[in-house]
Amino acid sequence: MDLQAVLVFEGVDGRECERFIRTVRSRAFSLGKQRDQEWMADFASTCFEGRALRWFSGLDEETRGNWRLLEQALLRDFPTADGGVAPSSSTIPSAPAAAPPPPRYEPEVAAAPPPQPRSIHQEQAPW
Repeated sequence: MDLQAVLVFEGVDGRECERFIRTVRSRAFSLGKQRDQEWMADFASTCFEGRALRWFSGLDEETRGNWRLLEQALLRDFPTADGGVAPSSSTIPSAPAAAPPPPRYEPEVAAAPPPQPRSIHQEQAPW
């Protein structure tokens, strides 16, 4: 299969950029090259066309030859409509708080009656 014949990045918008990055990663993974930053950058370089090709040609050599740097440059220079910024922890909705536990049923225990004073006249056991 001719890998780059299917994949073209023109630099239209941020969504196209994200799909391109994901596809490059997937292709590298399928070939066992996901840790080979140079291979991934070289593969990606064969996919640029139009505006994206001109953009890529203007990058410094280090960025062009390292997928991590190239990916950062792609995301920076081809942002999504929302600015392409990863959501911060303050914008990610948290799970709703759990409902408080139901009240525990504890039957009321009647207080023991107070002890009755002993009368002097009550018989007491001799000892």
